[in-house]
Amino acid sequence: MSLPWEQVPPERRAIGDLAAPLDEELGVLNVNLAIWMARDDTRPQPEAREAANTAVDAIDAMLRELHAMRSRLASEIRQADDATGRRVDELLERSRRDRRAGHGGR
Repeated sequence: MSLPWEQVPPERRAIGDLAAPLDEELGVLNVNLAIWMARDDTRPQPEAREAANTAVDAIDAMLRELHAMRSRLASEIRQADDATGRRVDELLERSRRDRRAGHGGR
């Protein structure tokens, strides 16, 4: 299923905005990981070691961003579940009232 961004209500875009920095960090990770993987262990290569540090930093940043996104999503899920529960309760109460009214108030 694909949904154009324009169809997402503005008040629900905040969690999507949390994902945007992941693209940049993933690019940083990919470049620096490639530098590290292409290193030549037979000679000193401080740039490869620096690339490894940068890759670790990118991973750490992505983990922080993912944790923030997970927290936000879990909160939104709880709110949505609470709203569903309220709707179910209202429907059940309405059904009970309708049954009582249809059966002489029993």
